[in-house]
Amino acid sequence: MIGRNKRIALNVLVTYARSVLSLLSGLFTVRWVLNTLGEVDFGLYGVLAGLTGVITFFNGLLGGAVGRFYAVSAGAANAAGGKGEALEECRRWFNTALSVHTLTPLILIVIGYPICAWAIRNFMTIPPDRVDSCIWVFRFACASCFISMVNVPFQAMYVAKQYIAEVTVYTMLQTIGNFLFVYYMVSHPGKWLVKYALGMCLISVIPQILIMVNAAMHFPECRIRMCYLWKKAYLSRLFKFAFWQFWGACSALVRAQGFPMLVNKAFGPVFNASMNIANNVAGQSNALSSALGQAFSPAVSNLMGEGDKDRMLRTSYRANKFCAVLCLVFVLPLWVEIDTVLELWLKNPPPMASVACQLTFATLIVTQMYKGIDMAINAYGRVGEYNFWLGLYNVCALPIAIGIVMFANGGFASIFWVLFVSKLGVALIALPIAHRIVGYSISSWIVGTFIPVVISTAAILLVGYVVHYAMAGYFWLRIVSVGIASEIMLGLCMMFILDRTERLYFKGCIMHVFSAGRIK
Repeated sequence: MIGRNKRIALNVLVTYARSVLSLLSGLFTVRWVLNTLGEVDFGLYGVLAGLTGVITFFNGLLGGAVGRFYAVSAGAANAAGGKGEALEECRRWFNTALSVHTLTPLILIVIGYPICAWAIRNFMTIPPDRVDSCIWVFRFACASCFISMVNVPFQAMYVAKQYIAEVTVYTMLQTIGNFLFVYYMVSHPGKWLVKYALGMCLISVIPQILIMVNAAMHFPECRIRMCYLWKKAYLSRLFKFAFWQFWGACSALVRAQGFPMLVNKAFGPVFNASMNIANNVAGQSNALSSALGQAFSPAVSNLMGEGDKDRMLRTSYRANKFCAVLCLVFVLPLWVEIDTVLELWLKNPPPMASVACQLTFATLIVTQMYKGIDMAINAYGRVGEYNFWLGLYNVCALPIAIGIVMFANGGFASIFWVLFVSKLGVALIALPIAHRIVGYSISSWIVGTFIPVVISTAAILLVGYVVHYAMAGYFWLRIVSVGIASEIMLGLCMMFILDRTERLYFKGCIMHVFSAGRIK
């Protein structure tokens, strides 16, 4: 049986391998899709897919809540040794989640579909000859979201048991299928907007069905029991937890829905393409940090379920630092050379795409620095006060952006500045609340995470830009030198960011990857 540290290391390795595969695939596919669809259709696809953000939002929200209860139950079982009762407890949570994740998307689609269809026909800036095609794109996006939400209780079981490496293999199929489909698309020019949306729908749905089938076959917890489907006590606890997460996560919904709509109305679909590029590049470059966060979250909840609060807090502190450090691995070299990278990648990138990417990078770094705080609060379970104040703060971001753009003549970049400042403010609000709820140390976060990461980021960027301008006349040599200099500087900065215990822990995780042995 693999130990907790080895399991975290293995999950990070496999998830990161998937992310690298996605990155390499994305280097070709995004460019191919942009060139095949054109800037207008590419931007329209991005904003239309974003209209299903409400379903995707609830998907992640309820999935996180379900995964938390799964993981805490598993941790309690480890501490008590009551395997039989633990099995039934997880089975109750699975059936509760399955009923919720089947009914909720149906309600959202029934209510939201006519509203979004009206907006497509009457409100959004869409060329008249594209309207019917856009309706079909939205329908396929809804179908994909429905299957994705039904899959959440099954996939959350993998995460709670820390079998993230196993489920990642299925998502690799989606990446490979996406690459092959887009390659076929670029080899056969034509009108692809609707057919591309259908292809993305099928490529998304098939691996998720495989995940559900495999979970039902191998996890005894994933058995449907009619008597467990609508247990009021479990529904009450799940929705109470999810409600406060919903309020606290309003910023994600605002970003997914409001900001693309604002860009579409104020600047047009070509600038939606720039926003899509920025989000895509940021997501791919954050692959390693995301892999670590996915691996740490169930481990933190397991420790809380075992009643080991001190280890839970220590693990969450490490998550803050590790996620931030690993985010810098790709983000900072890309930051310096983003203009060149976009030109090599896309040939003719959309307007202001590089500025959007750099500001998104800054937002991403700030976000990673308080990932562990969210993990600790969610594991502890007292999410009401924390999410109330964070949600109240975050929901102000969109009105501020609208005011700056519409009434202060703010440019496209101002939208990304609002997002950056709002994420920085979240950390300042979250810390005192987390201190009161779980005893999170404010000074430890400021001195141990924020200051070292900010100083290191500035130092690495300084070195990167010095190399960039010093070797301005040597194209490929300059790009390689900037990357090497940035990574060497990051390695030196890790001695400043991580303390001795954390460096040993980090080294141990890396070593465990190569000695994990056979998974049972």
